[in-house]
Amino acid sequence: MSDITKKKFSSQSRNRRVSLAVTYTILAVMAIIWLIPLVWIFISAFRCEYQADGTFIGRVTSNFFPKAVGFENFRLLFTEKYYGVDHAFLRWIVNTLIISVIDCIISTFLVLSVAYCIA
Repeated sequence: MSDITKKKFSSQSRNRRVSLAVTYTILAVMAIIWLIPLVWIFISAFRCEYQADGTFIGRVTSNFFPKAVGFENFRLLFTEKYYGVDHAFLRWIVNTLIISVIDCIISTFLVLSVAYCIA
């Protein structure tokens, strides 16, 4: 193999390695940017944001990790009244399912009619 061919192959492999390094660096940064809000939501769900007398603090703390972990937020979500309605969260879930099913049915009929026109 001639020297020109060896230089060409080594140049291509070096460019490929640099390209892969840049690509993986960008992907890693994007993954971190994508994961941080999800981790924050998960951690915030288990925070105990109540004072000793049971009143809500009502502010977001600057501490990333909570000092106390509990399931109080979930208990309140499923048992407390919201705007005078018992178990409002379950009603919200039912409302979401109703809207989703109606939307899927309407979308299916629209897509079927467009597909029929195209065919």
